[in-house]
Amino acid sequence: MSMSEINPMLPQCNPITTPANRLMAQSNLQLSPVGGNFVVDRATNPEEQAEAVLKYYDMYVPDKVYQYTDRQETEEDIKVKSRLVERELKNTTDFYNSASTKIAAEVIQDGRSHITSIFNMINGVHLDYQKSFGEITKAATQFMEKVNKGLGGISQCLDSGSNGYIKFNKQKFFNLLKDSLQDYTYAHTKNFWDHNLSIDNIDNVIKPMARFDSKPGMLAFWQKKLNGQGFLVKEIDHAIYIYPDMQPIKDIYETVKPIMGPSTLEGEMMVQTFQSMQTAIDSKKNAVNNSVSRLLETFRQDNSHFETLTQLLIQLLKDLFQYNVAFANI
Repeated sequence: MSMSEINPMLPQCNPITTPANRLMAQSNLQLSPVGGNFVVDRATNPEEQAEAVLKYYDMYVPDKVYQYTDRQETEEDIKVKSRLVERELKNTTDFYNSASTKIAAEVIQDGRSHITSIFNMINGVHLDYQKSFGEITKAATQFMEKVNKGLGGISQCLDSGSNGYIKFNKQKFFNLLKDSLQDYTYAHTKNFWDHNLSIDNIDNVIKPMARFDSKPGMLAFWQKKLNGQGFLVKEIDHAIYIYPDMQPIKDIYETVKPIMGPSTLEGEMMVQTFQSMQTAIDSKKNAVNNSVSRLLETFRQDNSHFETLTQLLIQLLKDLFQYNVAFANI
């Protein structure tokens, strides 16, 4: 485990102006219980590092509170939420760019290792987490749209049959579904429902919807956020890959295939059979939509928390700069 040291150097004494007492003040500074060496565990992610540093300096860090709607949201509801997330991320990015640019010169001029470490945390929180999370939500929304488009194509596969039956072109439906998701499959895995979609094998079947370089603590962070929530996270050769969970689509295939007989590509079915099939399809479609909705809401809460951490870290740097100037004038 690699460690990086932050030496806060905050005194617990009043300014002393005589040369003799200045030396004593410096000695007291190094022995201060608030001073000393604060060690950041570099195996943790920047969010955890930032929270640890802020708590060490007795700065209040609000807890994250996740709130999810119990209402079944439509695809359009979720797309509206996605656009809201994009605006929030843009505002956050604008704030980060402005604030970090203003303070970067002071960090370089100061040169102390703990100042640089705190500034690097600010960069890590935004670049490695806020920005990456925003890219994941955008990719997830696009995946949802393609799933909904493919499933919506079932209307093109239905026609009136004889004696009140419904004619269903099963093969056409499967082809439309495959075409809508072709961005996520390889040439040899277009029939992805015939393959093992477990996390151990997912990279051999499905293309990732997002990828970024791995850093300490990053894999655990994204696994906690995404695994089991409609997405799969895997680390390969020092890179993090985010995959859409295609199991709900495979479940749809396995529900539809036996209808009218597994080998029957086109035929007729009773209205009740169609209604049961449609209910099963809608259930799996809602599972995909709900996973994206939860992801967007999680991002909104995390993004707000990340922005709070950034603001607090910048304020901490400003306080340390002011202290450094005041101490230099003692």
